[in-house]
Amino acid sequence: EIGVRLVGSEMCIRDRYMDFTFKTTEEDLYIHIEFQTTNKSEKKDLKRFHSYEALFSHNMDAKVITYVIYTGGIEETKGELDCGVYTYRVVPVYMGKKNADEVIQRLKEKKATGEALTEDDFAQLSMTPLMGGQMSRKDKIKEGIFIAKEEHNDMADKVMAMLYTLADKFLDGIELDEIKEAMVMTRLGQMILDDGIRIG
Repeated sequence: EIGVRLVGSEMCIRDRYMDFTFKTTEEDLYIHIEFQTTNKSEKKDLKRFHSYEALFSHNMDAKVITYVIYTGGIEETKGELDCGVYTYRVVPVYMGKKNADEVIQRLKEKKATGEALTEDDFAQLSMTPLMGGQMSRKDKIKEGIFIAKEEHNDMADKVMAMLYTLADKFLDGIELDEIKEAMVMTRLGQMILDDGIRIG
């Protein structure tokens, strides 16, 4: 999204990037997801999310609901902004209340018994990098990839794509290189590599 504003006689253009936006099954409704690791500037963040929504809604002629996924141990936020004649609200989701270590251990035990992972299991696995727990974010992502890559189905590929997206957002340097190395050994990683070779 591109925001345009007038300053005196000059026009200033500012890039505004939404984290993720999804079309719902409803004709004119989109879900906007933002990831927050801190709430030190909550009012400023809410103003930013509000501007994202307004621009997107105007351009798409659609309604938008923003979910803010809080990590880093954040368990309570205001979630609303006084805008004069109306109040802007987001839907806060506190991932720190969930324990990624427990989710990963449960799924490992489930796979060890030969039990198939459910859609709910895959959904939880894709969110483990944002949950609380003792493991580092890099290790949560890496363990998630190791679990998903053994499934060999479209749902597992989607989980790995989500895990890699989160790795690219939150990791860098050696940690990100380690995740890239883990991805190479997956079906999704091979598909990306094959596409790269084909394109040249």
